[in-house]
Amino acid sequence: MKASLQGKLDKLADRFEELAGLLSDPDVIGNQNQFRDLSREYAEIDPVVKCYQAYLQAADNRICAKWARKKPVMPRRAWRSLPKNCRN
Repeated sequence: MKASLQGKLDKLADRFEELAGLLSDPDVIGNQNQFRDLSREYAEIDPVVKCYQAYLQAADNRICAKWARKKPVMPRRAWRSLPKNCRN
């Protein structure tokens, strides 16, 4: 993935998290117009962000699979060298 596209998707994911926080804010909930506008924006970017999150998870799984192929039998001390996102 190009760095420019990944940067834009990262910003969109950040905005998605920001919107989730704003939509739970009592001040925003009390303002129907703002709540409606933010809800629409949230609903618009939700599928894109979910797809991007799935892509990132798949990329992590790929990294873990490559790492596991290199070390098929893993002694207990090798767990310390295992990337944290692969320790399920």
